[in-house]
Parts: sequence; C-alpha cells; structure tokens
Amino acid sequence: MKKHFEDPENKHVPIYVVAWRAIRDKALSVSVATWYNYARILGYSRHALSYRRPRRHGIRAAKPGEIVHADVTIFRPRDNTRVYIYIIIDNFLRKILGWHASMSAHAGEFISTLENAFTCFIKPKLHAGEQSILMVDDGSESNNETVQHFLDGTHGALRKLVAQKDIIFSNSMIEAFNKVLKYRHLFHHDIPDYNGVVKHLNGFIHEYNSRPHCAHQFGRTPDEVFDGKNPPITDIAG
Repeated sequence: MKKHFEDPENKHVPIYVVAWRAIRDKALSVSVATWYNYARILGYSRHALSYRRPRRHGIRAAKPGEIVHADVTIFRPRDNTRVYIYIIIDNFLRKILGWHASMSAHAGEFISTLENAFTCFIKPKLHAGEQSILMVDDGSESNNETVQHFLDGTHGALRKLVAQKDIIFSNSMIEAFNKVLKYRHLFHHDIPDYNGVVKHLNGFIHEYNSRPHCAHQFGRTPDEVFDGKNPPITDIAG
C-alpha cells in the first residue's frame, strides 16, 4: 500500500483511484474500504487545497448523452494572463467530452468546443427523436444568438437549459470538476504561460477520463463506460 500511495502518479488522486488501480493491476486485492482505513493509519489521507464544498443533490442522467454540462473556468499561470478553459462533461459517463483553452472568452470558443463534443460523442449516443439536455450557467459566452443558431441547427437534438433559471438544479457537476482540475492539479504545478496550461490539460483530461471513477461500479473509468467495456479483472474484493 505504501508503494502505491507514494507513487508520483497517485500523489494527487483520490484514495479510491489508488485502490482501484491496485485492484485492477492485481497488485493487491483488498476492499476499497480497507484502503481508506490504512490510508488514515499510515498518514496518507488525501486533502485538497482548502475550498468550501456545499452539499448539493444535482440532476442525474439515466444514460450517456441524455444530459451534458458546459462551463468555462479561468486559470492564471505564472505570467498572470487569463486562460479561459471551456469544458463539456457527460452527466452519466462523468467523461470530459470536449475542452478548449483560449486567451479570450467569447461565443466562438464555446461553439467550437460544443460542436466537436456534439458531433463526436453526444449525437452518436442519441436514437432517432431523442434529445440531449445541455446545462449551462447564465454567462454571456453560452447565452447569445450565435449559440442559439448552433442549437437550432441540431434540429432539436440539443436543448439548452440555464441552471437555476430554466431548471431548479445547479450546474454543480461541472463546477465540481473545475475545482478538481484546479485544486488537485493546476494549482500544484508551476505553470509559466498559456502553452504550459494547454500541455497540462492534455495530460490531465486524458488521465481523468481513463482513471477509475467512484460513480461507476467495479472501478470502471469514464472511457470504459462510454465504450461499453468492463474492467480487466476477474474477481474483486468486497
């Protein structure tokens, strides 16, 4: 366990990720609960940098593509410029469907990210006549004529709802991811500029989509759930 906790690859990931990686690799077949117990005993408990985390019960999808969330968050690298990070995440899969980093915030950046996610990931999961809900906040980058024109072009396949305005639910799922991205990853690195941010995002998004997620049984990853694959293990400790 100490070897896995001290592995640099596991330094800033949650304990359940460390546990499922070991289980899937058949390195140590003990329950996830046991990993938590020994993490506390051995002093390997995970603590993200401090931020307030309100208790929320968000909206939940029953299948891939049913609900997707979009948001933009800002990160400042060492040169103190603003880097706008656009993210699209699937509610059911917990998979990042699309992302884009830009030095500016406007509808064009949002549309290019959304269009790629819709074409490559959302639309293939929809059957004829089905509709996907796009949840956004009330920011101007996602609520304008350009965005509406794109949505009209999907012929009803993608319907936008503004969180806590058109629907009672908040956009908490993607807000939670943004905090993971920044407080568990970006803030832990000395990133010099925009290019450095893009480099880190390339690595982190791939790692996030391919690591075990607590929302899925048997330590399945978002990529595995999207592809309909089971984890490469034959028996799992209870």
